[in-house]
Amino acid sequence: MSGTLSMGGMYKRQMNEPIINYVMVDDIDKAIAMVEKLGGKIAVPKKEIKSVGQIVIIQDTEGNAIGLFKPMM
Repeated sequence: MSGTLSMGGMYKRQMNEPIINYVMVDDIDKAIAMVEKLGGKIAVPKKEIKSVGQIVIIQDTEGNAIGLFKPMM
């Protein structure tokens, strides 16, 4: 893990939309492999955001959604 995310935005939540917290990772593929090894699931597949980086949303073994973010450097 490294640094802090210095971008973002705020918007009005829609209905019962969950809040997703993102964690910055150094190697998103390694993090995904660890999630699956430990019993978590991929809720939203990895995708690239042009000029920003890569994100994936995982679900832990208790059903919580967590975003993983690998910044483009």
